[in-house]
Amino acid sequence: MFGKVALSVLSLVLVLALLEGGARLLGFETRARRIRGFSWAERGELYTLPPSTSWRPMPGAPTVVRTNSLGLRGPEIGDKAEGVPRVVFLGDSVTYGFAVPEEAGYVGLVGRELEIEAINAAVPGWCQRQHRLFIEKYGEKLDPDLFVVGLVLNDISELEVGVTELEFSLRSANVLSQLSTRSAFVAAVMDVIAGGHYHLETVAPHMQALLHRPDSPEVRASMERAKGELSQVFSASRAQGREIALVIFPLMKQLRRPGLDAVNRELEDFARGEGIPVLNLLPQMEGTHAKKVFRDLVHLSAEGHRYVSGLISRWLAEQGLVDEARGAASLGANAERARPTVVLAIADDPG
Repeated sequence: MFGKVALSVLSLVLVLALLEGGARLLGFETRARRIRGFSWAERGELYTLPPSTSWRPMPGAPTVVRTNSLGLRGPEIGDKAEGVPRVVFLGDSVTYGFAVPEEAGYVGLVGRELEIEAINAAVPGWCQRQHRLFIEKYGEKLDPDLFVVGLVLNDISELEVGVTELEFSLRSANVLSQLSTRSAFVAAVMDVIAGGHYHLETVAPHMQALLHRPDSPEVRASMERAKGELSQVFSASRAQGREIALVIFPLMKQLRRPGLDAVNRELEDFARGEGIPVLNLLPQMEGTHAKKVFRDLVHLSAEGHRYVSGLISRWLAEQGLVDEARGAASLGANAERARPTVVLAIADDPG
């Protein structure tokens, strides 16, 4: 018995050694330092990015991620300037700006276009549960004039994840990050995962059901849960006397195959029924070149962020949400702060 166990262990060690040696021969290297992906222990279910640091998601990547003391992407959040609307954008990896530089994400572009203080309060993997917790914990402290919630259909499947499973996933990601400082093979695996994130639709069977079987029992149950969570987000904002709006992002497949929009329209109708201003981006983006505005099934390319920022900026202005926020921010203040303005052309097809 002992001999079989020893042989199994030795075989495993040899396989790992071969994988490690192969990875190094192929040019993969260990990470220079640990990249701790998430901060769980300090903040409970409202996990964040590691606070007050900066790193490259992948070796050689042009994008450097910096975080503030709240564990959010972007600069430190200072005192609220008089007369300048403060808008907090809640979301997941799409709003966070996965694989694009900070200044190229739609949050920053909207901020510069509308001359507002735009705070990126989005973390990869967040869904409406984290949005509500963030509002409850930081809403009074940040004192925004408007919350804008970015919703992606994968949020609905992420609401199915329990607290225990979520904690395990985040801790596993941090452990792999630690191992990557010693193992070129682990670093290579992490790079492959990051580079191929959401490229295969087969990794998201629940999203397939949302698109193709919106009337199925499983989707009906998921949608009721999602609408319940959304309602709690709206209530948390209203309890603090703050304006809130919703932006619904499409998936790449929805641009390539018209007619897969039942869930988007249902969420739009639900928000309107709750009295919430809502922008369903799918009708606005129909006719665009999907592969130019998306980098994978879910995430926008840099060009996609530019295109979407124009749509969101125009909608916020047309709805009067920016004017309302500007009025709330002014309240007797005459101070003005100069900001650069980015003019974004909105075309039917950016490609």
